[in-house]
Amino acid sequence: MKPLFCILIISSFFLGCDKRTENFLSINVPVTDISDSVSTITLPDDVILNPTAILNIGDYIVILNHDTEYILTIYNTVNHQLQYLQRIGRGPEELLHVNQIGIYPDSTNMSFYVYDDLKNALFIYRLSQDYFKLYRIEETGKYNFVALDFDMIVGIPAVDSSRYIIEKPRTNFVKFGDYSEYEFSEKLIDNTLSAGYMVTNEYSFAWFSLYGESYNFFNYQDFDSPKEIKKVYYTKPAFNQDVFRNQHMVILFVETILGFTSLTSSKEYIYALYSGKTLKDFMSIREAALAGNNIGVFDWNGNYVKRLYSKDPIVCINYNNKDKKLYALKLNQDMEYEIISILCDNNLIDYD
Repeated sequence: MKPLFCILIISSFFLGCDKRTENFLSINVPVTDISDSVSTITLPDDVILNPTAILNIGDYIVILNHDTEYILTIYNTVNHQLQYLQRIGRGPEELLHVNQIGIYPDSTNMSFYVYDDLKNALFIYRLSQDYFKLYRIEETGKYNFVALDFDMIVGIPAVDSSRYIIEKPRTNFVKFGDYSEYEFSEKLIDNTLSAGYMVTNEYSFAWFSLYGESYNFFNYQDFDSPKEIKKVYYTKPAFNQDVFRNQHMVILFVETILGFTSLTSSKEYIYALYSGKTLKDFMSIREAALAGNNIGVFDWNGNYVKRLYSKDPIVCINYNNKDKKLYALKLNQDMEYEIISILCDNNLIDYD
């Protein structure tokens, strides 16, 4: 959360506020209350302190946590054993700063990657004799966010006038997308407005915004000419432009909405956790501002088909293809995190 904190310090001088008349929650779609379809997974104390992501791989749950001795905690839901991987360090096989984790697409179905945005590298782990081990390190370009699809990296370039990039490592890449909807007076190279999350599914990807309420769907079956499927902007970020060291930058105002704070998908649907709070809220309640009670459900054509409601705020959602459940972290009354699983079959969701 360090980038978010820095933006808040800059934007805290701008306290004007425009009242919103509508937002993502005002869209009329069927709503299902999932509050009674939740099961809690009990872990020992102090295992989850300040998590930024979770990931499900078969019977395992991987927790990304920067406030523990090891940055990765792996929990086996069958035998209830805990494993710990990777301290922060400067060695060749050590992590500096973890941006995200995700499933690594290989034949084992038991591999995951960690993206280190300071080393510009994917650290790939694979299950070996009931223990995850570092398999290899893959160097990449510098991204703000990456997602993997087959042998390709789909991402958001760290500093670029293009919005998206698809890369075949060591082979070829294509950049596309822009910021024309914001009507900038100068060519933008600050990627603040593209902050958010991405998921992929067989030559398609979806991007959902962290700042503001918007999303974008692309198909890239034609590698050289990705095709936009859908672009929706409910609410744009509140911001101003400035120049620093001859570079045009975006300064977010504190009334900017925190839109989608976690994203996951299955082959059929995309699940987007919605916050709806603001950067000003983050200044007072910190990470609790990233929690949400609503999950938007979309198909891969970009259609918003359902909203799931939880009476308890949750963070860090992830879909498990093995048991067809959503997993999440829930903030309890003591403001401590618990892992929950949410029944997510067609009987509950009832999309038709």
